[in-house]
Amino acid sequence: YPVIIPNYRLYPAVKFPEIMDDVSQAIAYLETQATSLLGEPLQPFILMGHSSGAHTAALLATKSPYLQKFGVKTAVKALIGLAGPYDLPLELEEVAQVFGKADPQAVNATLNLPAHIPPTLLLHGEADDRVLPKHSRRFAEALQQKQAEVELHIYPKVDHVRVLASLAK
Repeated sequence: YPVIIPNYRLYPAVKFPEIMDDVSQAIAYLETQATSLLGEPLQPFILMGHSSGAHTAALLATKSPYLQKFGVKTAVKALIGLAGPYDLPLELEEVAQVFGKADPQAVNATLNLPAHIPPTLLLHGEADDRVLPKHSRRFAEALQQKQAEVELHIYPKVDHVRVLASLAK
């Protein structure tokens, strides 16, 4: 399977929603250039991310206007989130610096979920003190309430970095 890892600008160089725009534009470019880059048209794809990347992937999977803004027509087939801050606490100074006065409905993956949500796999370390596991639990609960297919794995003694680093093996 082809794996595409788009780069995107980070805070403080940019703030929300430019981060979403960067990833959406990368997917839109891939969609229009897929035949030359992949040898075939873009097929429904899986979004995956860690930490803020998991948050971004979750918003792309659950808030269609982000991809629609750049004309992406290919469907999101599934979502894999690793230690994402899905239930974004906008009142925290660190978060407010990036998201400003953004509408909570637009930046919180647990809120205002659509009728169709792709199958979702959430992985989180119980020892994560950077992004608490409650974020993945709350997102999983919100998805379950929408009858979405979701699988949640919380790993004991695994911290924020190790949940990602363990994939390197």
